[in-house]
Amino acid sequence: MALLTLKTDDSNFTLEIGREMHVQGAHIQVYAGKDDYREGRSYYEAEEGYVILEAIPLMVSEWGDHSIQTSLTARNSNVETVENISRYFQDLINTASSKNDSKNEQMAQWVQKQILDYYFKYSSTNARFEVFVGCKSHQIKTPGGFGIPEIIIDTKTANVDMRFTFRILKLITPQEVELLSQFMKSAIENGKEINYEYADSQN
Repeated sequence: MALLTLKTDDSNFTLEIGREMHVQGAHIQVYAGKDDYREGRSYYEAEEGYVILEAIPLMVSEWGDHSIQTSLTARNSNVETVENISRYFQDLINTASSKNDSKNEQMAQWVQKQILDYYFKYSSTNARFEVFVGCKSHQIKTPGGFGIPEIIIDTKTANVDMRFTFRILKLITPQEVELLSQFMKSAIENGKEINYEYADSQN
């Protein structure tokens, strides 16, 4: 996890990026009894600013005829794209360059690198996980015929009870990029030098 605080002589802006957490979700239980087919669906969506790195299943119980399907998909609004981040910072670099402000130009380049390093290290943009379960039970009958009815002698039920633990990572939201850009641009346009404090607990 990194905490990046940008400071001028009278204001500051703090950005958190790279926090990894484990959260539980997408619990699902489907049971089919008698001669039946049952299905169920569950999902987990990462909070804004987070992506899913891994979905770890925990099977509480399972038996019988069943199927399990899972999917991971991106949600574009959850985190800002590399393209938009680069666009914001190119504007900051151009603004600083036009004012011959080499210190803040280098600062903009450095901040951009810190952010994009996390994006390139973790390529996932997945933010939604979905699981689908189908369970089919079967009745076992004696053969009928010659006026003798079929008799149910057993039922093979089916069951799935499972949950997931998700490893998620904090990147940066579109709103955070915009606020960061506004802070830095205001400082550059007003001739204020930007300094920083940087803490990375992973180093």
